[in-house]
Amino acid sequence: MALNTMPWHRREVISLGDGKAGVACGDGNLLNIKTFKIAETPEVTVKEIEKGVFVLQNDQLRVLVDGGVITSLYDRKAEREVIAKGGKANQLVIFDDKPLFWQAWDVEVFHLDSRKELSPGKTTIAQNDAHQVSVVTETKISEKSWAKTYISLSAAFKDQQSYVEVRSEVEWREDKKFLKVEFPVDIRNTEASYETQFGIQRRPTHYNTT
Repeated sequence: MALNTMPWHRREVISLGDGKAGVACGDGNLLNIKTFKIAETPEVTVKEIEKGVFVLQNDQLRVLVDGGVITSLYDRKAEREVIAKGGKANQLVIFDDKPLFWQAWDVEVFHLDSRKELSPGKTTIAQNDAHQVSVVTETKISEKSWAKTYISLSAAFKDQQSYVEVRSEVEWREDKKFLKVEFPVDIRNTEASYETQFGIQRRPTHYNTT
């Protein structure tokens, strides 16, 4: 069984370990897992096309990971590039956290001047199964802190939008610093929606909010 923590219908690839995967599908909290039929060809692939450069691809998306960041996310159905020109998605950046009053609560605009990109370490293939693939990158934040980031792509389902999953494990031992991850996309909209514990918060995508 799979535990569904969301209050809506789910259909997703679930890793079962030992190179096996299944599909969790349905409504409610507990979902049955159905195993995949043996495919003659993988439904999602990962290849290292040159040292440190990987391509993850399924029927809907082609993801280029170069130096631990996503430099291209091509929608094969819409035939368009999603990442902004010259952009690097999943880029870890660190800022100074020196507020006027409360650390970790007040984020003043002058913190943007302290932005520093973190250089990723080595990227390797973490999973290469017929229905789910991933690469992992280790990034040194300081002598005391580090991050390990997984970029994963699953087999695409018919009539359901595929997506790239990014998961990070972070050892954080910094003081008066905070960490962000950037995803610059080539999408024009006046506002963005951010999920919180009990709803959705909408914020403008521009600085002029007067």
